[in-house]
Amino acid sequence: MAHTSRCSGAKTNRCNCSCNGELHGGSTTLARVAVTSPVAQRTNPPDLLAAGRTRNKRSRAVARAKADLESWLAAAAASPPDSVSAVTEQTVGMVSDAVANAVVDALNRHGYHWTDGDHVLCDFLAAAARAMQELQDQLDRAVAHMVSAILASRGRDHRAVIPEPLATVAAQAAVNALTQLSVIRQFDDLLRATRILAVMVCPAPEHHRAVVLYCLSPLVKGILSDTTRQVLTDSMPRGWMASGLASIS
Repeated sequence: MAHTSRCSGAKTNRCNCSCNGELHGGSTTLARVAVTSPVAQRTNPPDLLAAGRTRNKRSRAVARAKADLESWLAAAAASPPDSVSAVTEQTVGMVSDAVANAVVDALNRHGYHWTDGDHVLCDFLAAAARAMQELQDQLDRAVAHMVSAILASRGRDHRAVIPEPLATVAAQAAVNALTQLSVIRQFDDLLRATRILAVMVCPAPEHHRAVVLYCLSPLVKGILSDTTRQVLTDSMPRGWMASGLASIS
């Protein structure tokens, strides 16, 4: 059975559709997704001390990171409506209902059978986050491309020459203005929510490089505590916690 809007409002873990319970109750907040998901229940126990006695170093680090994410989102209730955390909490429900539902329904329609331990949903979310990050990176590099295109175009069409330093200043002003538009800020919120959802629904991020590299690593600044960030850096394989990726502002 395909995942339906009625199923997305379910408050139990019993699953009669194709989402394995991962999207039940996903229409409100990420905290609700994390609590109702059978994946999250297995990978995010309430007692981190008890988890530390049974899990390896990487698993404990991820459990700590998930706890930080949940605490950060839970604090959104006391935040101004337009704050980063409050907007993210709202957006993650949209990601769950739209993107995650679309992936689950498409796989189900084409007869692909999977379980919550196959890293299927988090694979698609991590890939989406990576693609979105690449779009942001292209915008950051846009000034050089804009200057090159403008100078080439004006020279080819025999228009008045714009000095390259001036073209660079004007191109940078254009990019700066674009990044201040509300649509770009909404894109940032969407990317952040996609990353958080990928981490929370992944059955074992400590064994899923894409989720750590493209979703968890960029969230370390501003959400995870300094201690958690250090624990993750110390426990994850080399190259998984990439310092070059954009972090939350």
